[in-house]
Amino acid sequence: MQGLRDNLVEIADGLLTDDLELVEHGATGVATHPRIPPEQVQLVARELGEEMPAFKQFDMRVHDLALEIAAAARASDKTAAIGRFQGMIDGCFGCHIAYKDRVANALRVGK
Repeated sequence: MQGLRDNLVEIADGLLTDDLELVEHGATGVATHPRIPPEQVQLVARELGEEMPAFKQFDMRVHDLALEIAAAARASDKTAAIGRFQGMIDGCFGCHIAYKDRVANALRVGK
């Protein structure tokens, strides 16, 4: 998660300083972040049960928005990048509000 935070900061910094290469770099980092190991996925799935598809939907939404942000940055469309970034942040916070504590606890207990 630390790497994703760093990537989000890169996107925000790039947008604030008109550095669209930095925006693209951060967005690409989000889109290509390493997946968690299968055994951790199983722990999370066990904890979330029927909520797992909704949890996965948050991940896919953030991933797709990261790709759109990178494309907007490459196209020098700062307005589109900002809009997608706002959507990404909404997705991150939505997921964290709904699942962060439960997922962190499941992973901590599963060690």
